[in-house]
Parts: sequence; C-alpha cells; structure tokens
Amino acid sequence: MLISLIFIPLISADLIVPYVFRIVPIIPFIILAEIIIFWLVINKLFKFSLGWGKTILVVLVANVVSTIFGFFLPDIGDFTTITLISFILSIFIEWGSLFLFFMKEEWRGKQLLLASLIINIVSYLGILIIYWLKI
Repeated sequence: MLISLIFIPLISADLIVPYVFRIVPIIPFIILAEIIIFWLVINKLFKFSLGWGKTILVVLVANVVSTIFGFFLPDIGDFTTITLISFILSIFIEWGSLFLFFMKEEWRGKQLLLASLIINIVSYLGILIIYWLKI
C-alpha cells in the first residue's frame, strides 16, 4: 500500500488520456514510418546492410521499451512540456535499445544515436500534427 502511494503521483493518466484517443489510430502509421526510415538511414545513409526482419524487430522493441519508460513520467502539467521531455527521453532510451541490438557492430554508436533522433523526429511530428490539427 505504501509503495502505491509513492508511485501514484508518477503515473499521470489524466494528462495523456485526451491525446491518446487522437494518437492511437495513427500509431501503426508512425511505427511503419519509423521502420522504413530506420532501414533507409542504416542502409542508404550509413551504407550498412540491415534486413527488413531485423529492422522491424529492433524498431518495435525500441518503441516498447520507451513506452514502458513513458508510464513513469511524472505529471508536469501541459502537453507541450511532457511532449518535449518525452521526445528527448525517447531518443536516448531508444538509442540504448538499438545499441543493445547492435553491440557487435563497429558502426553502432553515433550512427544509432542519429538514427534514433531521425525516427523520433518523424514520430513526434506525427503526434504534434494530430494535436495541432485536433483531428
């Protein structure tokens, strides 16, 4: 019981609930865009070889990991602030997940950070467009 009293303020369902219903329908499109962009960044920009199967797996796992961390974001008030914090945290959390998948690759460090930045820009632009357009 004491633990639940400590962690209840960290979980802020009231902050995200109005936005979740707008965002949920586009999540598959955001994930698909992330998969395609990650594959393009790794294969075309960095000139490394990465198959579609592993691309799908690593992007899905990175998103699941960052989503789990997102459940523990504190209620900090407004949509803009929480979105900015979520964006920054997502870049680094997903980078860490990607890094674990590619530990044995010589190209893993800076390239994966840049790839995480690019795919999160795409994700959060989609979320912000939905929010601003009030779709």
